[in-house]
Amino acid sequence: MKKRLLTISLFGIVFLTAGCMGKKNEKAADKQNEITNTDINGDPQEVDSNTVTFRQIAESVINDLNKTITENNISTAEEVMRAYSPEAEETEGRYSYEITVNRIDKTLEEVTLVEDGIMDDSVKGKKVLMQIKTDAGILIVESIKQTIKCWQGRGHEHWSTEPCS
Repeated sequence: MKKRLLTISLFGIVFLTAGCMGKKNEKAADKQNEITNTDINGDPQEVDSNTVTFRQIAESVINDLNKTITENNISTAEEVMRAYSPEAEETEGRYSYEITVNRIDKTLEEVTLVEDGIMDDSVKGKKVLMQIKTDAGILIVESIKQTIKCWQGRGHEHWSTEPCS
């Protein structure tokens, strides 16, 4: 009987702790939506609460991608994004992979990839923003920013730079 009471008491403590943690996580998620974004140079930029935060991708990764562009004669912004983050070959359920290209001016394009339903145990989706300039007919990646969202129960379910669990 004492063993059963101890088990019931432990379950009660776990549920109370989980409830408190849930409230704490809700407050953290609300606060996360208020974080400032970074601009192309990685400098803080004020944004409204509907804007997403991004992590700047390392210069070494960008340099490797620019080398790949040259070696493989990649000629479109969409092909550059696919070289950086290829579409999944094996998927389950509701997977989507959407690339949009927005011309900023004569020599600059912004490419956006939104991938959702990723086959991963924690990361559900990924959003990538890439700035590509054209110089003498050659595409050059200037910056890459990325954000993720988690599967339900694996962390935040909104776009964020925070890792999933």
